Amino acid sequence: MLVAVLVGAFLSELRDPPQAGAPNGLPAAAELTQDPADLAQARQAADLPPCPAGQGPGPAALRGVSASCAADGAAVDVAQSLAGRPVLLNLWAYWCGPCADELPALVEYQQRMGSGSWWSPCTRTPMRGCAGPARRMGCGCPPCRTVTGASPPR
Repeated sequence: MLVAVLVGAFLSELRDPPQAGAPNGLPAAAELTQDPADLAQARQAADLPPCPAGQGPGPAALRGVSASCAADGAAVDVAQSLAGRPVLLNLWAYWCGPCADELPALVEYQQRMGSGSWWSPCTRTPMRGCAGPARRMGCGCPPCRTVTGASPPR
């Protein structure tokens, strides 16, 4: 039940367009490009760890859902990457002040839980806009973006 609620909230958030402007001084999402050279440079500068591969099929509600990993741009099978571990998916935006405020607590959560767990900020922001800011805000995990292939649980 909890997974269904989280997936529904996550997918609902993904449908909302990003807010215009960037109150934290970072560029607005519309100002960011998806040029491959820019993306490669942003990924290298962010120096994020790879997204987890996971083992097993994962939660049924997430099967068929994919996302791209900000660390390397690779497609991530969301269900498989979450299989067999506690997970916290955080709906996040680099331009969101409260999102930045909560990152230290989430980083502490990851440190306490260790490698057996995983949390990821998830966003619709272009890759160039999320990898660097996430790292600067203290996030040592790879953000995922552009989740596709699922509809909210009913």
